[in-house]
Amino acid sequence: MVTGPSLARVFKLFDPRLWIAGQHASGLNIRPSRWSLTPVLPVAVLAMACGGASEAEPYRIGVMESLTGPGESYGTVANQAKQMAADEINAGGGVDGRPLELVVEDSQCSAQGAVAAYRKLTSVDGVRIILGTSCSGAMLGAAPLAEADGAILFSGLASNPDIARAGAYIFRTQISDVEVGIGTGNVLWDDGVRSLATITESTDYAEGVRRTTVEQFEKRGRAGGGRRTVLLRHYRLPYPAEQADCGGAGGPAPVAAIGVCGRDNS
Repeated sequence: MVTGPSLARVFKLFDPRLWIAGQHASGLNIRPSRWSLTPVLPVAVLAMACGGASEAEPYRIGVMESLTGPGESYGTVANQAKQMAADEINAGGGVDGRPLELVVEDSQCSAQGAVAAYRKLTSVDGVRIILGTSCSGAMLGAAPLAEADGAILFSGLASNPDIARAGAYIFRTQISDVEVGIGTGNVLWDDGVRSLATITESTDYAEGVRRTTVEQFEKRGRAGGGRRTVLLRHYRLPYPAEQADCGGAGGPAPVAAIGVCGRDNS
């Protein structure tokens, strides 16, 4: 039987920010795409236990973070945190006497990299639970494969709103860009902004924040007693963003401009 404390330790694998709440698993504010994750991982682990393996054989869990590429700075940290949690669980006797083994692949913060990593983890390593990815584009790239295969894909960092509709096997704990956009749109409107230009890099993360911000800004305008909002222009930057040239905008000067050039966890 997998005990409550054991499950609490397992939950800590998902996201470094959940470490501080690991001993209170029942109180975690987990944001899955379709239903609460709380029963999903225990069931998955128990299903693995029914495969006829010996008690000494480890539970294998895939990890698919951005170890290189644009997301390296936080993908590496996320990977290290997962390994620290696995080491702690194993030092305490593992899960039902069986250790956890993390099989790590680099998703490179890209759809192509995530697809390659996913195929390696599932086809070669045989894992059915994958923690990652670090970036929205990578998550959306691998999600259709995981959904078709019935493999669990769980990210603590990807935030694009489309992930919530990616499938029944696709989960995340990261706040959705919908909430980020609503908050940003409200702040702009409440500060008296009535004209807006947006500048974003060409990533799924940046587009998610931009789109939801504009939608909320325009929604506030429609409800603002006839006060008209103006979305002047949207500029999509090359990626990486430092290569961009945003000159020649034309038109009236905006009262405010928003730029999204970070990554999913920025």
